Amino acid sequence: MSAKQPPPNLYCAAKGCGEKRRPYQLNRTRFCNKHGMRFSRNGEENLRAIRPTEYAEFKLFVQEGLIRYRNSKSVVAATELAQRILSYTPMHGWRWQLELEKRMAILRDAGVTPLMILQRVGEFYSLIDRHPHRVPTQRAERFTIARHCLHATPWRGTWRPSPRLMLELGTILQENLGLFGSQLVRRLYQDIADFKDLKLASVDFDSTNKQGAVK
Repeated sequence: MSAKQPPPNLYCAAKGCGEKRRPYQLNRTRFCNKHGMRFSRNGEENLRAIRPTEYAEFKLFVQEGLIRYRNSKSVVAATELAQRILSYTPMHGWRWQLELEKRMAILRDAGVTPLMILQRVGEFYSLIDRHPHRVPTQRAERFTIARHCLHATPWRGTWRPSPRLMLELGTILQENLGLFGSQLVRRLYQDIADFKDLKLASVDFDSTNKQGAVK
């Protein structure tokens, strides 16, 4: 005699939500409509999407850094990696791969360059360095960086990326440009610290006089 299956949880699994799920949702998702939509779009059921204004404070910071180091081996290599992502070619012909190939072609046709991808990667890692609580999990990081890069050009019509596309593109971006983005942010903050030390040294006449004093 087979054991009885436990009844499905009738309520949304999102923390702090007690909304009852509709019958058609019981075998499809653990969440109510609102949290299910957030999970599909942002990678986490309780994560609010990052607004463009939240990236705005880091735009000039990253832009100046990329210009300053544009001839460095790091930026040159990262630019090549970004170009390969923009020129993505499917390996197996899976649905998400074909969708990703199409979106990358749309970005290229809209004039998106590898440097623009690096700009958005830098903005993303600047934001999570300043506000790590905004993107609490790796899945959320992948969805968020993918969304920010796809928004390099406006989305037309009613098209929205599938969750699988967001996850896979985010994985590609993290694996290829994640270390560059985090190290770029670290280097730019170090430059700011070095510049502050230089300004302090420029007014430290006492130390200069002691070193140059005649004995």
